Amino acid sequence: MNKKFILSILVIGISECLAQKITISGYVRDAGSKEVLIAANIYEPGLQQGATTNQYGFYSLTLPVDDSLSLVISYAGYRPDVKKIYSQSNVRLDVLLVSSTVLNEVEISATRNDDNVNRTRVGVIDVPIRDIQSLPVLMGERDILKAIQFLPGVQQAQEGTTGFFVRGGNLDQNLVQLDDAPVYNPNHLFGLVSTFNVNSINNVQLIKGGFPAQYGGRLSSILDITMKDGNKEKYQAEGGIGFLSSNLTIQGPISKNKASFIVSGRRSYLDLIQKAFIKNSTTLYSFYDVNIKLNLEAGKNDKFYLSAFKGRDNGNYTGPNSLNYGIGFGNSTATARWNHIFGSKLFANASFIFNSYDLGLSTEQGNYYSLFYTGIQDMNTKTDFTWTLNTRHVLRWGGNYFYHTTFPTTFSDQIPISGNKVKIDPDLVQKKYANEMAAYVYHEWDVAERAGIGYGVRIPHYYADDRKYTLVEPRITARVNVSPSMSVKASYTQMNQFVHAIPYSTASFPTDIWIASNKYVKPQ
Repeated sequence: MNKKFILSILVIGISECLAQKITISGYVRDAGSKEVLIAANIYEPGLQQGATTNQYGFYSLTLPVDDSLSLVISYAGYRPDVKKIYSQSNVRLDVLLVSSTVLNEVEISATRNDDNVNRTRVGVIDVPIRDIQSLPVLMGERDILKAIQFLPGVQQAQEGTTGFFVRGGNLDQNLVQLDDAPVYNPNHLFGLVSTFNVNSINNVQLIKGGFPAQYGGRLSSILDITMKDGNKEKYQAEGGIGFLSSNLTIQGPISKNKASFIVSGRRSYLDLIQKAFIKNSTTLYSFYDVNIKLNLEAGKNDKFYLSAFKGRDNGNYTGPNSLNYGIGFGNSTATARWNHIFGSKLFANASFIFNSYDLGLSTEQGNYYSLFYTGIQDMNTKTDFTWTLNTRHVLRWGGNYFYHTTFPTTFSDQIPISGNKVKIDPDLVQKKYANEMAAYVYHEWDVAERAGIGYGVRIPHYYADDRKYTLVEPRITARVNVSPSMSVKASYTQMNQFVHAIPYSTASFPTDIWIASNKYVKPQ
């Protein structure tokens, strides 16, 4: 009995030793600007295990303890770096990658395809911003949404415009967000140009299906756009002149390696040229957008971000047949965010977000005039946790709360013989309110070397006026590797949408009224 007992203890001890693991975690950044690199690959070729950085540039990789471990860190457009790890305990490893001017397209393509094959996700495409910058431009304007239209499963809404349909969905069924803030009308000049300045953007990700549980509120797709943090090493300025507009971006350190800023602006100038060279011009149109972001690293485990965006279009037309109109619309967003690392495996993000969209239209013909005004504002708080147990298990959970405010109104009357015409005061427009909240949990599990599954649930709760909806949205994705270069995937997702764009067909322009679900309009 003593011999058996001692042997059992030895077996248990050996098993525990063999099961010992270490966790390597940190951020992957650009060596020149210290900008985080999203979706960078960290891979241990001997163990054939790896991880990728999240949307904040953080990764966590748990591996068996060994005398030495070799990590290959790679990212499209950068020279791969190899790090040797000699440690029996957890390691904090922040990596700086050097940009490469010479790219081997075959090698980069193979790496990205293998990553897509081996990860249990469906319909997710990461679009590096340098790929967008290399595409042919229209009238000197590099455009994110035009690049998205080239992707499989995406269809252009109208020829020459930035609108897009994803697998049969409508325009309002795409969630477009900038630093977690929804942008309800991501267009300038009635869709000819998107409202995003490429010089201020770090990464673009499109999710077309198999939605993870942290995403909700739209039926068709998620377009997640992340702004740059700003160069932490040196001051930098860049700009460009196009046929429609000019842009300027300034970025640099506030405190070297700790805090930085970026300010990016763009404005059209056709209206200025018209005023200078064309007297009594019948049409004047202008647009602009401004991006601002500040970030602070308060130690190794805490990061604070503050970002803001504002875009605006204004147009006027005076016709020879006494038809006059004016239009103005725009978006505003603000995001305050805190990232915190608990140990080496648990990553947390907390955000407070504000976004607003409004559209005003005035028309005048003969003795009558009409006014149209609509808009939507959101106050949003969200918290997300990511717990990387090991290379086979990643657990995500969190929740968010939306407070929607909508305010559509119209007015028409005869032009008064004396006195002023009525003007719509946005502060006096009757508003409608709605509440939307959700909690979620999602587990990604590599069941075996050639199989993986992701499953979870999102539970949204919505109430406005006398209507309440509590729904259950299951999410599941499965993967089976047929060969090293091929896998078969399937997913099942339920989504619900509580805010809707309704076309206002009686206006002179294609305009949409955003409304929230109520007793007359049910959730989609």
